[in-house]
Amino acid sequence: MNSLARFSTTRYRAGRFVAALLLAGATVAAAFPFVIDEPGRGVFLVANKSMRDPNFAKTVVLITDHGILGSVGLVVNRASDVPVVTSIPELDGLESANITLRYGGPVGLNSIRLLVASDEAIDSAHQLIDGVYFVNTSSLLRSLLGSRGRSKDVTIQYYAGFAAWSPGQLQGEIDRGDWHLVRADATTIFNDDGATLWQQLIEKLEGMWVLRENGDPRFWLWAGSSVNAVTNPRRPGGRAASAAYNRGEKPKRRA
Repeated sequence: MNSLARFSTTRYRAGRFVAALLLAGATVAAAFPFVIDEPGRGVFLVANKSMRDPNFAKTVVLITDHGILGSVGLVVNRASDVPVVTSIPELDGLESANITLRYGGPVGLNSIRLLVASDEAIDSAHQLIDGVYFVNTSSLLRSLLGSRGRSKDVTIQYYAGFAAWSPGQLQGEIDRGDWHLVRADATTIFNDDGATLWQQLIEKLEGMWVLRENGDPRFWLWAGSSVNAVTNPRRPGGRAASAAYNRGEKPKRRA
């Protein structure tokens, strides 16, 4: 498929997605992701279509830690068919045999990390966003499961391995355009249909671009910024476009 055909196909798919949203009466706030200016804990990294690294192609990564020592995250949209109780025998009888491991990333595949959804605060766990906690200790896991199994008010996802970047490495990939930055939310993280999550987010991001190209008044963006700039604020004009979009403001246009 030549570049023109790919371009036309992308416009058609994104346009069809936007049209479906508008016909359904969806609001902009609910329909489109909240673009983020900088990487940080609780932010999604959505792989660009150009991503060639097989470890991260078509992935959505939740950043669980970010600082001067580097960045760590979990791939949230790659499942496996390995039962958790097979990898962690001590959970037999406490965890359902139907719960399977997820692929968290290429580093430390023998280690297990957890994402936990809970309406109540979890002591000793790292809160990533409202209602979502990061757990990496067996003692805390046993406490969550209790002697009679998991509480109905707690949802747990188990991840084998994780993603890691050395200081400055992730920022370099963002500057190169490898990642879109989007605010994470509990509903998306614990989406049962993780296999389609990346495609859904990419279509929404492209839908933003289609509305802008069509001059939709709900999407006033800085003139001259591309879809990559809007969803990747590190590109020229992207930070301003992202901020304007997130505030719902109409920026001043260039003459």
